[in-house]
Amino acid sequence: MHQTSMSGRGEGIDELVDALIGKMHNVRVPFGGRYMIQFRDREHEAGLFLREVLRYSGLGFIYGPYGAGKTTFLSTMTRVINSINQPTGILMVYMNFTRDAIQAELPRGLISRRDEIVSKLEGMVRVNVPIGPSPGSISIDLGQVFDAARYVIKAILDKYRNSTSDVENLVIIYDGLDDFLKERVGVNSYIILSTKASFFANSLENPSRDLWGEFTGKAKKVLFAASGQAAMKVAETLISKAKALTTPYLFWNLPKAAFERVVKDVADLTGTSSDIDAKLLWNLMGGNVRELEYLALRYRWVADKWLRARVVDFLTGFMSNEELNWLIESGQRVMRTELKRDEQFVGQPDAVALNDLYVEQNPLLRRLFELNILLRVNIPMTEPLSELPSEPWIGEHYAYQLPAYYWALRAMIEGRKVNVEAGSILKAIEENVK
Repeated sequence: MHQTSMSGRGEGIDELVDALIGKMHNVRVPFGGRYMIQFRDREHEAGLFLREVLRYSGLGFIYGPYGAGKTTFLSTMTRVINSINQPTGILMVYMNFTRDAIQAELPRGLISRRDEIVSKLEGMVRVNVPIGPSPGSISIDLGQVFDAARYVIKAILDKYRNSTSDVENLVIIYDGLDDFLKERVGVNSYIILSTKASFFANSLENPSRDLWGEFTGKAKKVLFAASGQAAMKVAETLISKAKALTTPYLFWNLPKAAFERVVKDVADLTGTSSDIDAKLLWNLMGGNVRELEYLALRYRWVADKWLRARVVDFLTGFMSNEELNWLIESGQRVMRTELKRDEQFVGQPDAVALNDLYVEQNPLLRRLFELNILLRVNIPMTEPLSELPSEPWIGEHYAYQLPAYYWALRAMIEGRKVNVEAGSILKAIEENVK
């Protein structure tokens, strides 16, 4: 496999990182579809992306909590890199499947072909449902999957055939493809995602000139940005087969200081009084900007309403008191015998999940992952893009997608009942956060 090292460019890469971060911080990004706010932080992630992610060819999965900001980061970085006038050696193609219509952030030379590319991407899945009362069957045209990949690469080649000598790194990003496929074809989405990822893994390990053309000898990175569990199972399968240097990259919510600045920005935009408790919001959301949108715009900054609707009602809807009692007994046993910790079980994520086999054997634990309440933070071979904060809702192996899930479960565990009030959760935060 051909590799081109970005890190070997020395001072040049440092200058590029500085230029990228400076330009990204001048960008304004959408908030809730109504407001525009300043792009915040992500210096750490941008630097690692250029220095490490692009250091070698291969397949990558950027994963992390829903609402962490993967889409904002990747789309903003793509626009900025492709707009820098000085030669960067990087050509990025970003395709977003997370909105109502597929969107693509393309290099300037490909903008005229945006509609063609989007149309081809939308044709990746062909769903045939026979007319009539009998149950229909869904058929997946895998040829369309391959055709869409080839089409995007061919469009790049056609435009940049005479200037590929200036390109050292080709980056293709599929954002939200896992959720897009799940909405289109349900349980069959895993097959398509796995097939597409395997196709790219094979094409990166054995680059064909028929596919890659003038980019055959260049460094190439194909990235899938995802939050769902199925996508990460695809990644683990490819890792176990040692395919195409497959690497998971962990991307987390905003750090505390940056999140508090966003809270202030949004409070100013919405004309809210200055007595918003940013410390409380950090302990409820942990830097998740999507949940801040819900709080500010739908629930008008009333934290207990947001907590009831987004967390309490959600948890109580699928957990019984019997299951809670099992979780308490299980957690206490794991803390004592497996983790060897001399402390009370109050919902620590590593004590809840323990390991993947334990999760698979327990229906309640499986639901916690399927509903994206818990997620793994140490998939084999993971390289963190983000620095994880030291907080009780984040363990060494597992973490809650939102801190509010941790505090809600803690209130349930301490009260030994599923039905808890939002006020009890807020009280638990007040009593335990210094």
